[in-house]
Amino acid sequence: GSFVGDGPILNPTDGWQAYAEAELATPPGDVSFGKLQAGASCHIPVNPSLSLHWLGQAGWLHSMSWETDGKKSLPPTVSDRFHTGGPLQIPGFLPAGIGPRDTRTCSPDRLTPGGDSIGGDLHYRTSLMASVPALTSVFPDGRAFGFLAAG
Repeated sequence: GSFVGDGPILNPTDGWQAYAEAELATPPGDVSFGKLQAGASCHIPVNPSLSLHWLGQAGWLHSMSWETDGKKSLPPTVSDRFHTGGPLQIPGFLPAGIGPRDTRTCSPDRLTPGGDSIGGDLHYRTSLMASVPALTSVFPDGRAFGFLAAG
């Protein structure tokens, strides 16, 4: 998608953005699936300093089965699935820290509590934020954010 609004595109304070993606994996590849993703953001200036921001994202993965020359396609791999968490998605969680886990890889000395992420077929998250200018003498478009996030 493209950004519609005023201000810096990497740190907007006014405007909106939306996108949608579709992916289809079929033979002659090894795996077969359809994957849809969509997201949107809205930035509203409350006054010259304060802006409110809303971000939302969702995705769905559907495994498909094909047979070509007697060879059946495989289900989606771990890297094809959705992984949620981390400071840029839902702060307070490790990257890929939310969602299904492989408990066979769970041990006290591992950095991934509960086991390795195996990803999911469904993904959704939303954030509500407020921002004000910060450190503008060093970073002209710098802003400080407060947020609520869920997924």
